[in-house]
Amino acid sequence: MGLIRDEVDDEEWITKLNNDENKLKELHDKIQSPIVFMNYFNMVLALTIVLVMNLAQLIVVLLYIDNYSGAPQNVVLSGLRPPTFGQLQYLILRTFINYSFLNTIKRVNFPYVSQPMWKDDSHVSTDRKVILFLAKGASRYINQLHLNVHYGSNRYLNLEDAYMNSIRSTRLSQKQNSQLLLEKQDCFLHSLECDQVPQTRIFEQTPPFYGLGGFYARTRLYISQMNEMDPNEMLETSDEIRFISTAIRYDLREGMEDLTSSITQIGKDVVNQSQTALVIVMILSIILSLFSLMFNTLPWGFSMRAESCKSSRLIDLIPAEDNEKEMVLLPSMRTGYVKMDGPKERMMHFGQEVIDNIKNKGNIQEILQPYKILMVSTLRAFSDEEKDMEERKYDEQKMKDHQQVHILLRQRLTILGDHLLLATGKLDSVRSTVCHTLGRIFDKHFLDDDIAFVEEVISPEELLGKSGGHDGEEVIGEEIEQKQE
Repeated sequence: MGLIRDEVDDEEWITKLNNDENKLKELHDKIQSPIVFMNYFNMVLALTIVLVMNLAQLIVVLLYIDNYSGAPQNVVLSGLRPPTFGQLQYLILRTFINYSFLNTIKRVNFPYVSQPMWKDDSHVSTDRKVILFLAKGASRYINQLHLNVHYGSNRYLNLEDAYMNSIRSTRLSQKQNSQLLLEKQDCFLHSLECDQVPQTRIFEQTPPFYGLGGFYARTRLYISQMNEMDPNEMLETSDEIRFISTAIRYDLREGMEDLTSSITQIGKDVVNQSQTALVIVMILSIILSLFSLMFNTLPWGFSMRAESCKSSRLIDLIPAEDNEKEMVLLPSMRTGYVKMDGPKERMMHFGQEVIDNIKNKGNIQEILQPYKILMVSTLRAFSDEEKDMEERKYDEQKMKDHQQVHILLRQRLTILGDHLLLATGKLDSVRSTVCHTLGRIFDKHFLDDDIAFVEEVISPEELLGKSGGHDGEEVIGEEIEQKQE
């Protein structure tokens, strides 16, 4: 029947076959859950990290939005101070320069103007008391603007201007206010260099100046004082007028402009800081997210790899689809030599019958019947192939190697049959291993050795086509029956 045992030393292959069977026995019905308790812990920790980072981003955004949300209002209100000082300077000059031709014929009101000074035609009046009253109102308006800009809006500071009252500013920090209002400097000019202006440019005041607060407070004091004086006695040489005019003309007006620029820059710096902080928080969030992802996926991946190695063995126990064959003579295995391809196809056919019977849970006799036919067809095919090699005077060494492979393959087929007969314990694992091994047992020989022989020895005229049938199956079956008898 073509059985061979212990002809060739193939201990390594036998050991591997036994190991595969033992692994399937150990892993049978032991598929574990892919998610263990540690995976839940890792997932909860990663989710906590993500939630904390998102909460941190939200807090940073809210803090910075609250921090710079008042910057535009402060800039707008601060920008109104220099032109209001210009109005104040105009009114101070009108106390001793009277233009009678500016006086209106009748009273004029501007109901849609919210600024107190421009609500009517009082600013062109020839009455100096009216002008001084407007100057006092303008100084009060500047004071309210000043307080709103540096100390924030509140219900006790009414600008007497409906539009300006609707702008709600925020308080600047103590450090910012001290730098802007109390910092010691020699001048607050920006249109001229400080070393190019006279030291006595402001009446009765010489450098250094301790912030703009002193100019501003003294200006308000003088205006209040002028409202208590006789306006007819006021001249351009009056101390009060000289101080207010020179202070507004030089350091006070330009200092207020610089103050507005500084407040604008503070707002820009806060916005830039918020952008930088958000970028840093985002980078940290990405890093922590990647860390949490690795913290989750790496242990889980290693666990899955281990489980996959175990379950891959169990997959072999799953029956294949009905239309899926494990032993098929592929086009790459065909040589085109009919005398060789025909027997090889019959070997594949009987090998597939053995596999089908094993997967259909057939009894041992049902499995051995096609197995015996496979052994006989293999012996016959290999004998005919070796005879053909001798007749065609194939290279002696190559022929010996080829014959040795034939013996090895027949020995392995014999060992597979012995495993089926002597199977104990988990029968499914033994049969599955036999199916898996049998399905690939001829592949390397058909792909390499047979192709090499045909290409070297067989002439192109003899390569007539590819055999596609199963000729001789009945003859082989009869021979087996005769030998059994």
